[in-house]
Amino acid sequence: MAERRARGSEDDGSSPSLSTMTDEERLDLEIADAVMERPYPFYVGRKQFFLYPVTLGKMYLLQRLIDDLGIDYKTLKLNMNIEMLRLATEEKRKVCTILAYHTCKNKEQIHSRKIITERTNLFVQEASTEDLASILIILLTKDKADVYMKHLGIDKELERLKKVSAFKSKSSENTLSFGGKSIYGSFIAPLIEMGLSYEEIVWERSYTNLRMLLADKVNSVYLTDEELKKLPNNLKLSSTETIDASDPNNSAQILAAFANRGIKIKN
Repeated sequence: MAERRARGSEDDGSSPSLSTMTDEERLDLEIADAVMERPYPFYVGRKQFFLYPVTLGKMYLLQRLIDDLGIDYKTLKLNMNIEMLRLATEEKRKVCTILAYHTCKNKEQIHSRKIITERTNLFVQEASTEDLASILIILLTKDKADVYMKHLGIDKELERLKKVSAFKSKSSENTLSFGGKSIYGSFIAPLIEMGLSYEEIVWERSYTNLRMLLADKVNSVYLTDEELKKLPNNLKLSSTETIDASDPNNSAQILAAFANRGIKIKN
């Protein structure tokens, strides 16, 4: 039932086969698909449908349905396949309803009771338990923003920014911050400041892409000369900066950079 690529778009020899790719190469391919917000096709009988990227609005709506599934998280942790098969068997209509929402391209389709009901009924009648279990795994693990951030090194930059910001807050008694206590201030407002509309954020752009945009946007923390002198060396080095390794005065900074990446060097 589920297919990651549309029929007729198989490898033509111009790119490496998925089976011969390294994990990093596969992730690069997935990130490219995420940037393009590429939908994944699948077939039920002879009819083709697409799994469209999950938007913020769709995510909130789907979370209510997923919570109602009654997932056994202990079994899920031990064996995801067994738990997905159980849900596809015991909660088939609910699983098919979740799948129906994932096939909706826009807000109008998502809010169409007719479309959701028709697709749910079709999936209940024609989709096998095994196919539903397989596709449910895809649906529940679709947001891989955290994986992409780690692959691209964004997670380390965010941790460095957090530490530098904390250092700045400690060194300056005049810095006060307020707000950012809900998704409105911590997620939606920054994206609106970046130029996106509320409609785009909630219903048009994928949640994964929005998370990546916020995580990897350029941030600057202003430090005085005195603050910069006190800042630990391992926080000064950016992944895009270079150090003259031939200069003995840079030895401490070089060692700190290696240590920050988990590499220990004996003197």
